[in-house]
Amino acid sequence: MLRLRSIQVGLSLVFGLFLLVMVLLGGFSIGQLRAVNHASVLVRSHWLPSTQALGDLNNYTSDARAAEASRLLVETPQQLSALLTEMTELDRQIAKAAADYRHLEHEESERTLFATFVADWDAYVACAHQVFALQDAGDFQGARALYLNRSRQLYDRASDDLGLLTAKTSDRARSASLQSQIAYSSARSLIYDVILFTGLGAALAILYLRSNVTEPLLSLSRVMRALAAGEIKVEIEGAGRRDEIGEMARSVEVFRANAVELAQSREGLAQQAAMLSEKLDAERRLTTNQRNFISMASHEFRTPLMIIDGQAQRIIAKREGLTPEDLMDRMAKIRTAVLRIDHMIDEILETSRLTDTDPSLYFHAAPTDLLQILSDLCQTHRQLHPAMDIVLRGGLEGQLVNLDPK
Repeated sequence: MLRLRSIQVGLSLVFGLFLLVMVLLGGFSIGQLRAVNHASVLVRSHWLPSTQALGDLNNYTSDARAAEASRLLVETPQQLSALLTEMTELDRQIAKAAADYRHLEHEESERTLFATFVADWDAYVACAHQVFALQDAGDFQGARALYLNRSRQLYDRASDDLGLLTAKTSDRARSASLQSQIAYSSARSLIYDVILFTGLGAALAILYLRSNVTEPLLSLSRVMRALAAGEIKVEIEGAGRRDEIGEMARSVEVFRANAVELAQSREGLAQQAAMLSEKLDAERRLTTNQRNFISMASHEFRTPLMIIDGQAQRIIAKREGLTPEDLMDRMAKIRTAVLRIDHMIDEILETSRLTDTDPSLYFHAAPTDLLQILSDLCQTHRQLHPAMDIVLRGGLEGQLVNLDPK
């Protein structure tokens, strides 16, 4: 029979969905980390070198302007030689910083602005050489005037170009850094969400396992222990479930039904054993009664036989001296003894009938003179025991008793 539900399938679906969500969130987190890494790489590989190159250009160009002013003020050849060496090194550093900036990728506006700076700086350098040429020719006034006017204008223009490029680069670098921070914060928040979701999913999975698996299993375990202890009136939960727990609960119900049937069988066997014990006791009592009856009957039969034998011996011994009256008396006693034997035989038959069949068929009670029955009984014992003096007293004349004379 197909199961409508299965704990194994349910758990597989739950953990599969949980794993899928984890994979999706993990992939998204990796994407966010890639964005963080891309922003960091961009800042590290582009904006930091660009900012550094522009900073170097600002510093070296400022030093070049100061060196130009210093050249106008030199007084000795040694000072001039040292200053020329310094200016040559500044030119080399400026060329290197410009080359470093060119090697980086830039937008079209940045390249245009840098090209403008280079053109203005080249114009300034050419003007500075003119100032130096006038100074070398001895035209100090012309050199001074060119330095303070044309050279300063060209330097300021190049410095302004470099300042605009530096500001623009700094703004874009700050924007890239801000994007990197935003991407990092987003990735960190997402990782926190993944951790929170993982914890929540684990808690829900534990609750699901506890309510749908462990608690029903513990309940079935308690039921099995109760059934093993003989408590068959226990409630079995979960028998209506269409999963493995339901199958176990239904198996426990079958076990309980078998236990109930076994208990009923034991009870039936106990009843049969009790009945057999009662019958055995009845048979024992019957055997005892039969033994006692046989003993009593043998005694009772022996007494009239002794009377018959005694009378017969007296008749034989005194046959010549007996009168017809004595003979009739002794014959009457013999007949009485015979009648008594016949009466005892009837009693035995009656007792057998009363034992084997319905007593009401043979027991016939009727109003009977109790004095007459007792008189007959006393007369019988007088015949059995001639040496004894048996006297009947009690004033029972005319008293009737409801009984069966037999």
